[in-house]
Amino acid sequence: MNMNFVTLKYLIFIIAFGSFSCGTTPVSIEERSQTKDSFQDGENLPNSKDIVEKKAELRPSYDLLWESYDPTADKWFAWLHNSKDGGFKKLFESDGPPREQVPISLQHPTWSKDGRYLAYYLEEKDNYLIYEYDFSTGKSKQVTVGIFPYYSPDGNHLIYCATSQKTGEQELWVYGRDGSDQRVTSLKQTCMWPSWSPNGENILFTSFDETWNIYLLNTKNWKTTPFSQGDLAREKAIWSPNGHRIAHWLLQNDDIVIQNLKGDMISTIKKTEDSTYKLGGFSLDGNEIVVTEQFGGGIFIHNCSTRKLKEICRLDGFVRNASYSPDGRWIAFQFNKTSLRKNRGRWDIYIVSSSGGNPICLTKGFENHSFSPTWRPKLKKAPSE
Repeated sequence: MNMNFVTLKYLIFIIAFGSFSCGTTPVSIEERSQTKDSFQDGENLPNSKDIVEKKAELRPSYDLLWESYDPTADKWFAWLHNSKDGGFKKLFESDGPPREQVPISLQHPTWSKDGRYLAYYLEEKDNYLIYEYDFSTGKSKQVTVGIFPYYSPDGNHLIYCATSQKTGEQELWVYGRDGSDQRVTSLKQTCMWPSWSPNGENILFTSFDETWNIYLLNTKNWKTTPFSQGDLAREKAIWSPNGHRIAHWLLQNDDIVIQNLKGDMISTIKKTEDSTYKLGGFSLDGNEIVVTEQFGGGIFIHNCSTRKLKEICRLDGFVRNASYSPDGRWIAFQFNKTSLRKNRGRWDIYIVSSSGGNPICLTKGFENHSFSPTWRPKLKKAPSE
């Protein structure tokens, strides 16, 4: 099961980074507490426990993962912000260089539903290897070969993409904890960005055959059904948490559309003369969706019922990868205060209340770029970490 390396390299790294600005001044954790200016390798970063005791509302109740790159050490790192005490922990690291060896998928690092496991992939020896990090042991192990892993709701399987020797195309495969590893599509097309529905009955994915199309894959009989076809964006379509809605971006007019599983249109976020929007994530009830400006600093919430777009934050720069916390109270995102097109400046991780207010910088004490914030699901039973 060899990967089509050149094709994969082109497809994986069509990822745009960005930055932003809120109508209020960004505030960092370090500005609220006494912390170190620099940190040693393997050392936990600043602890914001004193801040939390004074203002508990400043701390989200969910852990937040992100990745960073250190050009001096030529390494990628995965960090976790601990919701209990506000501290930071380095989970694991991987040798660089950037955009050629990536410790976690820049678009969607994936958690098991119980928050115990984290799946990611590395580029090693002209191939992509999928690993799983177990929080109960603090160790990673390789599980299969491929890209874009995504957990089933029960956490026992991973759907992912890999090149089939039979079709010669990038198909979908399912890896199981019992050691099973099987191909589940034969579209003879390039399949990308699979994600399991919350109820486990369908897998949503994007496929390319002259145009980009979205399909649903039934997990009972492994039959594919076209969901939306033609002139779609080369980006991931997303589920609402209740599995009743799907959102995706249209390449033909830069609109974001929200549909039900029958394909009926629920709402549309239209491009304006001033802004094109990037898809973020759904709220818990699936009625709201967070989006960011393509080349600007605005963060917006779109209400699917009223079909209105509300700006909750604007920063002087560019934002990317905005997403709701699982309880809907916070929005995490990455920010760069300089020009996106010039690809300069430093990326930081911020959070802001979903009702608006001052954004909080979580990475001011870091010396390196930080990317792709991803909320960890709430643990039913915390593993020893």
